[in-house]
Amino acid sequence: MNTASVSNRVFQEQITLLYTTSPVRPLLHLIPGIIIYWMVVDFTGEQPARIWLAILAGINVIRFLHICVSRNKIESTSDFRKLSWQFATGCGLVGFTYGTGLAWFMPLLPEILQLATLTVAITVIPGAMVSFSSSKESFFSYLYPKLGIPMLLCLGWGDTFHTYLFLFGVVYLIVILTLFNWYYITLTDSIRIRLQNFELVESLRESNRQLSELSTIDGLTGIANRRHFDELLEKETMRAKREGKPISLLMLDIDFFKQYNDEYGHLKGDECLQEISQALQQKIKRPGDIVARYGGEEFCIIMPDTDQAGALQLAQQIQDGIEQLRIYHGKSTLASHVTVSIGVATLLPTGKYNTREFINAADTALYAAKNEGRNMIKIAGALPGTESSEILSV
Repeated sequence: MNTASVSNRVFQEQITLLYTTSPVRPLLHLIPGIIIYWMVVDFTGEQPARIWLAILAGINVIRFLHICVSRNKIESTSDFRKLSWQFATGCGLVGFTYGTGLAWFMPLLPEILQLATLTVAITVIPGAMVSFSSSKESFFSYLYPKLGIPMLLCLGWGDTFHTYLFLFGVVYLIVILTLFNWYYITLTDSIRIRLQNFELVESLRESNRQLSELSTIDGLTGIANRRHFDELLEKETMRAKREGKPISLLMLDIDFFKQYNDEYGHLKGDECLQEISQALQQKIKRPGDIVARYGGEEFCIIMPDTDQAGALQLAQQIQDGIEQLRIYHGKSTLASHVTVSIGVATLLPTGKYNTREFINAADTALYAAKNEGRNMIKIAGALPGTESSEILSV
């Protein structure tokens, strides 16, 4: 994940936090407003105080509705810049309403109430610092008018009391900005680290998946390799035992493949193996059947829930299909094209079944086919629960 991508994702997470952490925060901003209204109404008159409180309430209700609507769509939106601007605008309006309200009311209040109203206003700023900690724009647009307008008013009065208020405001502003900057950096770094860790975990998962696939797939033919074949055969024979169903195994070998390699080279030999593996995959129709490269020019097919008759039928279809490929083989003593020999074994697993014996049975049948002339199918002899008692020629 590049730097630009990380920064963009961090920004999206920051804006998502603004909208999803607590939608009732705008309504909480009414609480200090109500307190200030109660403190100043006797000195300012009811109408000015009510107008100010109504404006403050209207802004925060609109913010509340906007957040409720936007948070339900934030997972599908792509315009996070617009959402950021909208949120910051709402925060700015709240801060400006507080700041102008204080500037409006303070000249009408005694000094003790001026101090009290300022205290109420600034005590909620640390809460806003936490609420808006993922967005500098939102916090600054809220803070500067809320604290700045009364500070400028105090500076303009110029008397000792208001000068002290101004100096206190400066110190308070420095402390708040320092804390916010630390909080903002900490939160941003934690989001960045979480996203990078997530990407790292996903990358590791994908690498593990690829490694697992490479460890089970034959690199040349793209079908299951010997290791995966052994695992799958064990798994399928155990399933067959549980379900009381037969399982069949085909083992086939390309006739005179060494002579083919010697005559045409290993590149052509690899192409031949690829064509054969593709033909095998095309012949199996059921999702549960599995084609694997057993080694060299040998292939295996595992056929769950398949009796001897079904296995023999597929073996004949495979032999016919490979002959139809007409892969030229000038060094074969059987035909002018590539042919295969096939061994078939069928097992109805019992408590005494052994996958190694199962493989050996198919392998024995295959070598019987090769020893008796090649380009033929042989059925394995007796296994616990098998349907045949001797190697038969087909």
